[in-house]
Amino acid sequence: MLSKLARALPVGALQLLHVLHEHGLQLNVYHASAALTACERAGLWPEAFALMEGMRHKTVCPNQLSFGAAISACGRLGLWLRALQLVNGMERGAWSIPPDAISFSACISACEKGSEWQSSLSFLKTMASKGAEPNTLSCSGAVSACEKASGSLWHVALSLSVMASPDVVSHSATISACEKAAKWALCLELLLLSPSLRLVANLVTYNAAISACDRQSQWESTILLLAALASQLLKPDLLSFNAALSACRCQPCARILLHDMEGHSLEPDMITFASLRCLTGEEVPAMLSSMDGPKSDIQSGSR
Repeated sequence: MLSKLARALPVGALQLLHVLHEHGLQLNVYHASAALTACERAGLWPEAFALMEGMRHKTVCPNQLSFGAAISACGRLGLWLRALQLVNGMERGAWSIPPDAISFSACISACEKGSEWQSSLSFLKTMASKGAEPNTLSCSGAVSACEKASGSLWHVALSLSVMASPDVVSHSATISACEKAAKWALCLELLLLSPSLRLVANLVTYNAAISACDRQSQWESTILLLAALASQLLKPDLLSFNAALSACRCQPCARILLHDMEGHSLEPDMITFASLRCLTGEEVPAMLSSMDGPKSDIQSGSR
């Protein structure tokens, strides 16, 4: 009953657990694990942490599932210090519970969300030394952590991406890590590799590749990638067009891109104006002043 309630009403499950304890019901690890799983799904990390501490005082021994749920609850919000505290405490004291792949993966994800890429990589290494085989989730978290390291770890991200079967998130993060290192050709190769990996590239994947081409002024490639987006029935966003405009080196192409933006109901922002200013040398680009409708409104508002 508690498990069903936890899936539907996480807060209600915690309240019921408290009421049952107050009435003298002997709680066990399964009750606690169900409540912890509810906390993890609802992002209730303080409640999860308090519940784990409460288990210690009530002599209820947690299991790997309990720890995994509590660590994941912290991980969802990037509370990596709390996650580290939990995973480091698993093997200490009377519990002596070896962390499993779920616990390690949740901790790696917490460190990634907290921009602690060193800790993510350290735990991935520790995971292997503890006999927990790195999986797609753990490798994906470590790759995403590398992506946040300003391009300095693109080679590590590339190596990690082949350790386990990549998913579209880790594949996109690998491309983004290479993009930050200005490895535009490698980004295109990785994008083209997607079908052979049985991955369907999404807008994030394409935008990372477009941004990589923009960094190296490969405007022809950005135009081709925008066309590829359409062929995959994906709708480009403002980031897609701004990267293409930034790489663009001819006014006719820029005009076409602006018309396409209008067709996708996207209005230029400050980044768009900056790219056009670099291209035309004008404070207010003439190509915008010649357009009707929303663009003339934007032009007048930019003065």
